Amino acid sequence: MVYERYNNPKFTEWFKEHTTFAAIITVFAGADVEALKLIYSELAGYQIFKAKISDGAKKCLLWGSVINALIEDLPQVVIQVCFYTKS
Repeated sequence: MVYERYNNPKFTEWFKEHTTFAAIITVFAGADVEALKLIYSELAGYQIFKAKISDGAKKCLLWGSVINALIEDLPQVVIQVCFYTKS
C-alpha cells in the first residue's frame, strides 16, 4: 500500500477518496493478505473496489498469498493428516 501510494498516481487518487476503506482493509490484511485483493476486485461495480494498482503490486500480493498458504495452511493440513491417521 505504501509503495503504491507514493509511486502510482491513480492509486493515490483512489486512496485519497477512500482513506477510511483503505485503512480498514489494511487492518484486515494483518490477519490475511488476501484481504488486500478487495481494493481492486471491482466487487459489484462499486467505485470503492476499483483501485488502480500496478502489476508489480498484484504480483507481490500473489506471492504474499502463496507464502501465507505455505506458512499457515500447509502445516495445518499436515497436522490434521497426522492426527487423522493416528485415530
